[in-house]
Amino acid sequence: MRGLPRRFLENTTDTDIGEFRPVTVLFANFHNFSRILEVLSHAPEQATRVLNAYYRRAQAVVHRYDGIVNKVDMATYGDKLMALFGAPAAHEDDPLRAAYCALDLEKALIDANSEIVEILSAVVPPEAASTLAMRQRIGINTGTVFAGRVGGAQRYEYTVMGSAVNLSARLMAKATDSIILVSPATRAIVQNQIAVDDHPPLHLKGWPHPIAPGIVRDYAPSSQIIQNRTASVLNLSTMIGREVELELLRHAASLAIQGAGRVLAIVGEAGIGKSRLSSELLRELIIHEERDIVFYTNECQSYEHRTPYMAIRAPLRQLLDLQPQQTRQIETQHAELMQQTIEAAVTRYAPELVRFTSLLGDVLGVVVQETPLTRGLTLEQRRDRLQELVIALFLGAARSHAVVLLLEDVQWADASSMEVVSQLCRAISTTPLLLLLNYRPAPPIDEPWCDLATCQRIELKELSPERGRELLATLLNDTPPPAITTLLDRTQGNPFYIEELIRTLVESGVLARDMTGYWHLTRPLDQIDLPRSIEGVVVARLDRLTEAQYNTVQVASVIGRRFQHPVLEGVTDRIDYLERTLTELIAVEIAMHDLQEQDDRTYLFRHALLRDVAYESILYARRRELHQRVSARLEMLTADQPQRRLDVLGLIARHYLLAEVWPQAFEYHMTAGIQAQQRYANREALTLFGTALEIVPRLPLPTDPAARFSQLIDIHERRGTIHALLGETDDAVAAYIDALELLDLRDETHRETRIRLHRLLASVEEQSSKFDTAFSWLEQGMALATATTQAELARCYLLGCKIYYRQGELEQALQWANQSFALAEQVANVLDQAHALRLIGVIQSDQGDMASSIQTLEQARELWNMAEGDLNGLSRILNDMGAVYDQTGRWTEAVVCYEQALEISENIGDAVGIPYTSNNLGFVLMGQGELQRAYDLFLYSGERFNQIGSAWGAANTISNRGEVLLLHGKSQKALELFQQSITIFEDIKSRGFIAESLRRAAEAYLAMRQLEQAYEQAYQSLSIAEEMGQTLECGIAERVLGQIALEQADTTAALQHLTQSYNILKDADAPYELAKVHYWLARLWLQMNNHEQATTELRNAKETFTKLGAQRDLEQVHLLAAEGQIEL
Repeated sequence: MRGLPRRFLENTTDTDIGEFRPVTVLFANFHNFSRILEVLSHAPEQATRVLNAYYRRAQAVVHRYDGIVNKVDMATYGDKLMALFGAPAAHEDDPLRAAYCALDLEKALIDANSEIVEILSAVVPPEAASTLAMRQRIGINTGTVFAGRVGGAQRYEYTVMGSAVNLSARLMAKATDSIILVSPATRAIVQNQIAVDDHPPLHLKGWPHPIAPGIVRDYAPSSQIIQNRTASVLNLSTMIGREVELELLRHAASLAIQGAGRVLAIVGEAGIGKSRLSSELLRELIIHEERDIVFYTNECQSYEHRTPYMAIRAPLRQLLDLQPQQTRQIETQHAELMQQTIEAAVTRYAPELVRFTSLLGDVLGVVVQETPLTRGLTLEQRRDRLQELVIALFLGAARSHAVVLLLEDVQWADASSMEVVSQLCRAISTTPLLLLLNYRPAPPIDEPWCDLATCQRIELKELSPERGRELLATLLNDTPPPAITTLLDRTQGNPFYIEELIRTLVESGVLARDMTGYWHLTRPLDQIDLPRSIEGVVVARLDRLTEAQYNTVQVASVIGRRFQHPVLEGVTDRIDYLERTLTELIAVEIAMHDLQEQDDRTYLFRHALLRDVAYESILYARRRELHQRVSARLEMLTADQPQRRLDVLGLIARHYLLAEVWPQAFEYHMTAGIQAQQRYANREALTLFGTALEIVPRLPLPTDPAARFSQLIDIHERRGTIHALLGETDDAVAAYIDALELLDLRDETHRETRIRLHRLLASVEEQSSKFDTAFSWLEQGMALATATTQAELARCYLLGCKIYYRQGELEQALQWANQSFALAEQVANVLDQAHALRLIGVIQSDQGDMASSIQTLEQARELWNMAEGDLNGLSRILNDMGAVYDQTGRWTEAVVCYEQALEISENIGDAVGIPYTSNNLGFVLMGQGELQRAYDLFLYSGERFNQIGSAWGAANTISNRGEVLLLHGKSQKALELFQQSITIFEDIKSRGFIAESLRRAAEAYLAMRQLEQAYEQAYQSLSIAEEMGQTLECGIAERVLGQIALEQADTTAALQHLTQSYNILKDADAPYELAKVHYWLARLWLQMNNHEQATTELRNAKETFTKLGAQRDLEQVHLLAAEGQIEL
């Protein structure tokens, strides 16, 4: 159910989940459907169309106001619809939402009847059809109800029960056609915001006393519009009642400016004084602080929350010293100048990241010249490096001069900006940077900064009655009449409410100065109808504007709290009065110039409530028309500026959505979602794609159904890809399956798409180590392959190779990799060929065919460069080559490959490549005897693998750390690490990597002279290595078994195992491991008193260890030579 809290959706047998909560219940009785059914008894499909003509509109209206349609069932006359506002999700204005919904339902009925008459006209004469129109009556009540899940464990529903529900149903039954009756409880809340007439008291069944409902007539009460003349009367300069909070801000600001960065989160309801408090702090810093401070500010806009990086765009432009006209005219003569300006700023503040300068275009919304490096980044790397650069710029600026970064209305910030802000908060502890974040407590947002020691969260409460009276006196600059103070109760200590209420009294002439200059009331307060809520006060203030001013305010409110002159002039009907009207609105403090833009062409509503109330006052049809005009105007203004068009895609999409122009809304949401995905702004992309899918049922029938289905499949597939990247496996699977279910199995045009979706499903399961499920999806997809789908089939084989490899089944993996390469070669896909060759080379290495492995990997690198593959993939190939060189004892070449790979990984910030390469370098260092450096690298790699959630990588580094401890003689601690790595490998079903850890555990047992356990572990390692075709590991396991036999004085068995080890490793081209066998054969021959053979073997070991630079092993050789009196 739409909006149902998680606790009501959980799979549980507990059916007693419920709560008591205030809810507004709306009952709508729609009737005449029975007569229509009689007429259409022979045409049930037309009857369905008639019902849907009403119901889909009614449902859309309810959802528009965040209500839910709880049920539709039979009534005494016709059918009834029950809608809830405040359950399961509550809003502070649910009664008003219900009243607005009722008014919109009346409008929706008119549209529905037009469609119904058109449907019926095909069956009955037009004059008869018009008599069959649907009728509607509505009842609304507000009260406390039981809300919860009722029913059994197998079938249940969410509903509300109680007398409050019954009263709304009774009012519906008493209403006549086209009448909306509201209970006294609802009327008391909404009567100052909508027009409500009296209705005679009603005697209702179940109520002992008569109920006097109200009749809802219109959206807002009429009142006389007069000029606002308060600006010169009220004293708005002094802040009252926030001394404690201001002192906290001063202290934190002082610490920040001295170098101990701070985050200040100021939280409070609308009108409570968040912006006023921040402004006061900034004013004091400007006046009193001796140190040079630079201020960067932005007010987040609700309509920009789907556009990546909008919240930090303005501050970043300010930091880069970009003038507004530069970013607007980027595609003309200013492009080169702007690029120079950006590069100069990056060089000054973040020189170590200057190579990523071109990525800033994604934040600034402009084109900055790309480089080969940035073009080689993956989407994820682009996002990571961009955010790293933005943070470095703010930190670098703070090192040059103290910085104050103010973001207001953070509850509306986009997800990408919040990622940057969260990281910045964690990075400022030793930097002179103050980060001020203002936001409302609802809707709740993530507040990761609140967990930091550098953060202080200040929640603003209502003013006490005493401070409220003080604010009154300050506003009037004199003592107010005593009767005025009685109004403070209704303001509930909200400073903005108090200010606007006094403004209302002054403007209406009720509060005025007498001949002596003292304030007095010209009429008793009980004779004045004063608004009872802050919204009501704002409505009253707007009602006092002239017609031209009011029209301009309404049009501007559709654009947003921030509105631009070029957009406004293309939307308003009163362009001849626009300049004068804007000047007047600034004079009466409704609007102001947006100082961030510095061009006198952009304006702001002085308070968000002014914009919100103005917007809600617009009739629904008019609102839709204005949103459509804004969309068209934005399209026109960006028609010849492609980059600016990309920058406002989300904004145009939003306006078309609110205009209910569904085709354009769908197209723009889809396009904006694709753009967000390309910027790796994944959360914004998911939101945009989700909205696009919600629009689909409202779209007209397409002229090209196939194209529409392709778009829907594409959206679901993109959603799946994003969820997979975010690690949201279940959501990814669901999205891919949604795409599959849209495909017609008989449609050959989408066969390749079906195969790809099966592969993507398999990939998600493979990442979760669910190999059996992954293969099931993969095999279903591959069964669909034909001669025309070879490219996709090649990728399926490649994925299957990876799955087999992770399970340690090398022969199967090699077969699938070779098949993938052959298919990729047939279709001339060079990049896929390189992918396949890389895996073939890795498998050849594991099988001990080192010469072939190096040759294959070198070929993979050439193809990768030819295909201009991303740098991330090139780093992987270099890593693999380094590993092979390492195993073959060519350590110098291994170091070269690792260093090249590590340089790429560090340049692009590859979160996986850095630990992977560091781990491999640790192996080389371990072989060269630098055990402490090797251990540190393994520890570092393990931490990085854990950060990215790679259990496989973490297990490898744990085993490697154990190897270092074993070489240090710390056998017991080493054994514990080996066993830990084995457990992880078993959990993730990476059987192919267990053999190495088992063999190492055997060496630990051997060092502790626990020979039985050593033999058991070594033998198990050998069995798994043979099963998996791991030639190199087989040779090493045979060597360890030989050592165990030697320790048991079983020279026959020792010679047998060591000889077998020698034969395997000689063919595997593994000189370092072969040298170890020579060493242990030397020990064996000495024990067997064969001095000549021992000398030969020890000299062979020395030669290889010397060539490799294996100092620790050389020491062991010299010790054995001395012990056996062997001359080397």
